[in-house]
Amino acid sequence: MGEESKYNLGWALLKLWMCWEVVMVHAWNAWTVKPADMNAAMALVRDFRPFAVPVFMLITFFFASRHFASNDGAWLKRRFFRLCLPFVFWSVLAFATWRILGAHFPAFATNPADGAFWKEGCKAAPEPVAFKYLALQALGTTRTLGSQMWFQAVLVILTGFFAVFFRLVRPRFVVAGLATIFFFGVMMDYSGLNFKLFDAFRYEVRNPLGRVCSMLPYASVGLLAGMAARWMDGFSMSRRVYLAVLGVVCTAFLLKFEVFVAPPGFYYKGLKMLVVALALVTAFRFLPLEKLPSAVRRPVAWAAGYSMGVYFAHIYVGKLLEELVFPHVGLVPRSFSGGCVVFAVSFAVCWLVSLVPSRHVRALVT
Repeated sequence: MGEESKYNLGWALLKLWMCWEVVMVHAWNAWTVKPADMNAAMALVRDFRPFAVPVFMLITFFFASRHFASNDGAWLKRRFFRLCLPFVFWSVLAFATWRILGAHFPAFATNPADGAFWKEGCKAAPEPVAFKYLALQALGTTRTLGSQMWFQAVLVILTGFFAVFFRLVRPRFVVAGLATIFFFGVMMDYSGLNFKLFDAFRYEVRNPLGRVCSMLPYASVGLLAGMAARWMDGFSMSRRVYLAVLGVVCTAFLLKFEVFVAPPGFYYKGLKMLVVALALVTAFRFLPLEKLPSAVRRPVAWAAGYSMGVYFAHIYVGKLLEELVFPHVGLVPRSFSGGCVVFAVSFAVCWLVSLVPSRHVRALVT
């Protein structure tokens, strides 16, 4: 996704912001902060954390739409490789690291009862991360090796699904077909069928597969918007400003008032997250920022290119920092300041990895 951010500074800014938000999902326990201690910046981060993944999903399929529509087989092969390479690398790296450190530090071992990291007070003795968790990670995610990888697993599944869709459906029926897929995903969530299908499965299966239907509306809307990209690029300045303001107002309204009923499901479900994400994407896309000097544009576009790398790395980096560094420097794990440090260090790690003169290595962090 990072390569495309240079075309729209607003989306580059949004990606950076949402990248920070997704790190704070896992690195900051906001619900332990007393209301009196919650300043405006902290409250803003807390309220927007749920919308990071929805924003990324919309933008991802927006940029993929022209490739799907043209049945670009070469692009599809590259896309599968780009999706699978970081998934495999960061999962294997986490397994190898926790396996080695777990022999010396209980914090990096697992509780054999549930596969989660061992904590003080657990009745079962800690044991090194078993190879079975590496196999389970191949299904999409584990708590031990990286719960964020469900996103990548779902992208692989949806990429295959929409590749087949665009190959089989005639161009004149594509819009109707995407609308049908959108409503199917919404129906599966709000009817409770999706929840009933996957709720009984273990975490490693439920977490990725249970979210596929919930992501169908995001992918469909992203693809439809991408197909209209050229038309939107011709909007007048007044229309762009109007849409940007409308997106901000819609976002503020939906955060203040509960308009949509939340169906049963696996977190990213229902229409509220979709509509807020769409409002954010709309607002930032149409911000009139193209006149800003290159001294502003280039650093933002450069930094946004590491957004997915930080997404892959932050749980791995955060675990190392929280267990090996924070206790010695006075930082509290899962605190707001600690989460900001996890973000900064993850970004630095991604930048350093990108300096390796290999496109495959750079693909791990960009």
